[in-house]
Amino acid sequence: MLFTRGVNLNLDNRNQYRITMLPVADGDCFFLEFKHDNGMFNILIDCGPISSWETSLKVFLDSLISAGKSIDLLLITHIDGDHIGGALKLFSNHTYSGLIKEVWFNGLQQVAIHDAVEATVLEDKAFRKLNAMHWHSTQDIGGPISATQAESLATLLKKRGLVVNRFIDGAAISNTLSTIQVSPGFFIDILLPTQEALSKLKTKFHIKMNQAVFGTSVAITPDGETAFENVLLDEDTGIERIEPISESKVDIKDIEKWANTNFSNDSSITNASSIAICIRYHGKKFLFPGDATQNDLTNALNDWMQRFGEDGCFDVIKLPHHGSAHNCMKLFDLVDSRFFLISTDGCKFDHPNKETIAKIVTRPTSFQRTLFFNYQNTVYKLFRNDWAESKYSYRTLIQTDSIDDGGDLS
Repeated sequence: MLFTRGVNLNLDNRNQYRITMLPVADGDCFFLEFKHDNGMFNILIDCGPISSWETSLKVFLDSLISAGKSIDLLLITHIDGDHIGGALKLFSNHTYSGLIKEVWFNGLQQVAIHDAVEATVLEDKAFRKLNAMHWHSTQDIGGPISATQAESLATLLKKRGLVVNRFIDGAAISNTLSTIQVSPGFFIDILLPTQEALSKLKTKFHIKMNQAVFGTSVAITPDGETAFENVLLDEDTGIERIEPISESKVDIKDIEKWANTNFSNDSSITNASSIAICIRYHGKKFLFPGDATQNDLTNALNDWMQRFGEDGCFDVIKLPHHGSAHNCMKLFDLVDSRFFLISTDGCKFDHPNKETIAKIVTRPTSFQRTLFFNYQNTVYKLFRNDWAESKYSYRTLIQTDSIDDGGDLS
């Protein structure tokens, strides 16, 4: 197998795909290319943080422009700085935003679609207070940008004339939608979020509004959309309390002990709102769950397997929440894959957690698993171990762009 630019695990001359994992610090950014009967269908999933815009996403988009490619679908899984930040830069530039044909995203208008479209004086005051209180969240995604300068992704999309979730007339994407067919044999199944998860986003924002100015309601205005995104960007659940590898003495021989550790469910309301999808493509299956929580994701996958008569073995799985044990341990009792994508530099919360990787590789297998990292973080170095790779039949590789084993998708 030749590793160059792209996960191009081709099926035959007619049905080929490539998955590119961009190096975007602690964030997610994936470019998926699929050849089908009517040509190509390209999907960009998340955009990483603003801090990686110049060094990674912008460079990659320039290469798409040079190659004459476009993006049929941009999926922003949820409102978090390491997923949404680069999109703020992308849609601030007409050249790059012109690459995008369709956007899937759940913003304030989708979450609170039946609420008021005009703000009262009190609501305007609440929006100003919330933006002032949470303006530093834009620093976290690459600022500094003051509250008065910041624009929400929802506002930028409207400026570019893009109708969010156009295929459902701008409504919220949730698990009630089931399946979208791109072409014969090529489907996108929507696993999450649940309606309950979206309702919790609205409730959280309403509570914050009333804390800022009592007696306010939710209004869908540009200032309201900016306040909504800033509040969610500022969420901190404090659940990540796993001892960093760099601060502890670890021995790879304890791998099975790590694999049997139990972790509570991720309590982040924002992560629970992630748009999680499964792509079925001519007999192949790809799982891209955003930062979905392990309880919601395992429930959704059980329903999905029953509905479509599928098993839990995927061709490619992107680790939810960059491999956090709070999002993964129950998941990998249910599903498995030959290829795992682990996107993070490890600088935030020490993701991925060693327990997650141990859970993946110690599961009995009849095939060799491959762990693709895009940074040489501490967990990569720990599991890049001849004894463990031989005993548990896996390999650990660094890929900063993509992986290619043949085929022509040009």
